[in-house]
Amino acid sequence: MTDDWQRIVEFVRLNVASDIYLNNCAVKARVDGKVVRLSSAEDFTQDEFERLVRVLVEARPDLLPALETTMPSLDFSTQMHGMRFRVNIVRARGKFSVSLRPLPENPPSPESVGLPEKVTRQSSMRLEGWFSLRARPEAARQRLWRRFWKR
Repeated sequence: MTDDWQRIVEFVRLNVASDIYLNNCAVKARVDGKVVRLSSAEDFTQDEFERLVRVLVEARPDLLPALETTMPSLDFSTQMHGMRFRVNIVRARGKFSVSLRPLPENPPSPESVGLPEKVTRQSSMRLEGWFSLRARPEAARQRLWRRFWKR
């Protein structure tokens, strides 16, 4: 299974794949907006395919019990062969379906994602570091922003 993951990661690196999909015992990737097959359904038995999926969770033993439930829905990040991925695993009709998205090696700067300088300056001065604003009722969001901007 490690060799299979090594080949998948090499493909992602060489072809700048934006997504990897594992379902119906097949591996596919999205490259330049097009889905390409990396394997056929005959390349993996159901047991081999499940082992391929379970390798993703090996680094996160806390997720193993959830994987055994009838309809798991796992969302986590992991590293395979030096590359980080965001992973989503679900079970549909008794079979695993997985999507992986490669994560950038270097996180984007706050400016490159459009955060105003005032936000980055204020948050960098706080001892707690970065914070996130979750979608809450509008009034709570407004109060939070008012408190933040007054500092």
